[in-house]
Amino acid sequence: MNVLIAEDDGVSAMVLRKALEKREHYVAHAEDGEQAWRLLREQPFDLVISDWMMPAMDGLELCRRIRQRDASEYTYVLMLTAKGLREDRLEGLGAGADDFLIKPLDHAELGARLNTAERVLKMQSDLQLRTQETKEALQMQEAANWRFAELYMGLPVACIAFDIHGRIREWNRASEVLFGASAGQMFERPVWEALHTADCWDDQEALVRGIVAGDCVENDEWIFRHPEHGDRYLTRRLFPLRSIGGEIVGGIGIHQDITQRKHAERQVEEQMQRIHVYATELETRTALLEAANARLQALATTDGLTGIYNHRAFQERLTVEVQRAHRYNTELSLVLLDVDHFKSYNDTFGHPAGDRVLARVAGSLMGSVRVMDFVARYGGEEFAVILPETGGMGARLAAERFRAALTAQPWPKRPVTASYGVGRLQPGMDAAELIASADRALYGAKKAGRDCVVVFGEETAGAASE
Repeated sequence: MNVLIAEDDGVSAMVLRKALEKREHYVAHAEDGEQAWRLLREQPFDLVISDWMMPAMDGLELCRRIRQRDASEYTYVLMLTAKGLREDRLEGLGAGADDFLIKPLDHAELGARLNTAERVLKMQSDLQLRTQETKEALQMQEAANWRFAELYMGLPVACIAFDIHGRIREWNRASEVLFGASAGQMFERPVWEALHTADCWDDQEALVRGIVAGDCVENDEWIFRHPEHGDRYLTRRLFPLRSIGGEIVGGIGIHQDITQRKHAERQVEEQMQRIHVYATELETRTALLEAANARLQALATTDGLTGIYNHRAFQERLTVEVQRAHRYNTELSLVLLDVDHFKSYNDTFGHPAGDRVLARVAGSLMGSVRVMDFVARYGGEEFAVILPETGGMGARLAAERFRAALTAQPWPKRPVTASYGVGRLQPGMDAAELIASADRALYGAKKAGRDCVVVFGEETAGAASE
C-alpha cells in the first residue's frame, strides 16, 4: 500500500515508518496536516495514518477534507492518538476516520489495523470493479437497444407497434412508404383510425383488441385504401408484444404488398430471426445486469470474514426496525456481544486462528436465532443481534441462549466466551440511543467478570444493591 504518515513527532513518525517499510509498504511522511493535505492532492495514497493533535491542521480537519474531496479511489484513514474516551472515538468517526491506533505504538495492534485496512481497501477495489462491470453491461444494453431500434426502423416491411389500448407507438420507414403517411402523423392514433380500409372500423378495432388479449393473426388478407393510390391488396401478421416478464404490453403488425408475397415472406423470416437474436441478447444483458447488481448488494452488506451482515447493513436494518417498533408500538431489543480476551487469543494463537474464532462465533449465533432476528458483525470482535417484537425478559433469555450455545462449542485451543449487553427500545429512543444502552450494558457485563449477560438498567440496580 501507499501510506502517508501525518505526524509532527519525529520519533513516533520514524517508528511508524520503519514498521510500515518492514511490511514492504511505500511510506511518505508529512510533519503537519497542511503538508499532508498538499501531498494528498499531488498523489494518491491508499492509507493515511494521522496524528490527532498537530500544528497548522489537526487530524480531524485533515480527515474531513479527505472525505469531502471527490476522489476515484477510497482512502482509508487511521487516527493515531492517545485519546481513549468513547466520546473522542465518536468524534473521530464523525470526521470520517475508519479506525484508531492508540499511542504508544503497539506493533501487534498496528499489524491488525493494517490487515483490516487492506481488507477494506480490497473490498472497495472489488466494489469499483463490479461498478465498472455494471456500467459496461449498461452500455452494452444501450447499444443493443440502439441496434434493435435501427433494425426495426430499417426493416424492409411495414411494421406498426401499438400499445395495449391500440394506439400506435412505432411506425417504421417502410410503413411511411406503404401507407403514405409519416410516423409523426400516425403516432398515438388508434390503429383502426390510422389505417383506412374498405372494411368497417368496428371489425378493425375488434381485431386489435383480440391481439392485446393474446390472439395472433397469420397471413390475413385485407384491402388498404391508400389516400392517393386507391385500394391496395395486402397481407398482415399481428401478434402480441410481451415484456421480459411475459406480460402483454401491446402488439406488432407486419404488413406486406401481396404481389411480392413470397419475396417479402422470406425477408420477414430472416428479419424476425434477427429480432429474436437481439431480443435474446437484450434479455441476456438484462440478466447480467441483475446479477451484477445482486453481487454489488452482497458486497455492500456482507462481512467478508464471517459471511453475516456487516456494520453498514446493521445500521440500516436497526433504523428500519426502530421506526417500525415506534410506528406499531411493538417491543424491540438489541444484544451486543464482545468476544472475551480476543486480543490475547490473537496474540497467543495468531490472527488466522482469531479469524476462525470470529467465524465460529457468527455461526453459533446464526444457529441460535429466530428467522425474524438479524445477526451482524458490529466491528472487530463485536457482534450485534436485533430482536424484533422482543422485550427485556425475552432478550435476556435469548442472550443466555446465545451464551450457552457459544460455550458449548468444541473450541480446539482454549474455551471462548463472550460478554453480552442487552438494550431495550424505550418510547422516544432512536437507533443510536438503543445502541448506546446495549453498549452500556455490555460494559457492565465486562465489569461483572465477563461471560455473562447484563440488561441495561439492571447493572445500575445491581450496583445499588451491593
